[in-house]
Amino acid sequence: MARITGEPEGSVRDVIETALLVVLDELSEGNDVKLRGVGTLKVRRRLPQLVVKPGLTPGSQIECSVKGPRVVTFSAAKKAEKEIGFPDFPVDGALCRAANDRMKG
Repeated sequence: MARITGEPEGSVRDVIETALLVVLDELSEGNDVKLRGVGTLKVRRRLPQLVVKPGLTPGSQIECSVKGPRVVTFSAAKKAEKEIGFPDFPVDGALCRAANDRMKG
């Protein structure tokens, strides 16, 4: 980026790191982050998990539900999909196989 902009490398690094910290702050507050022309970052919670723990007496078990972890998801913008070369058709098994075959050969 420094070569492209002509700005000193240290300044460019500071700007990028600051921008990423702002993105992380927004995500940690549960907000979506839209990067125009690139895509959207969202925080969602995975499904709860069932955990089995040993009980107080030998041979007994306690089942409890644990909140699923929060994860960041990314969905690409249409413009980014076209730049990368994602197929522009509905996805089903046969079309996925055809696309994979095209990419391999």
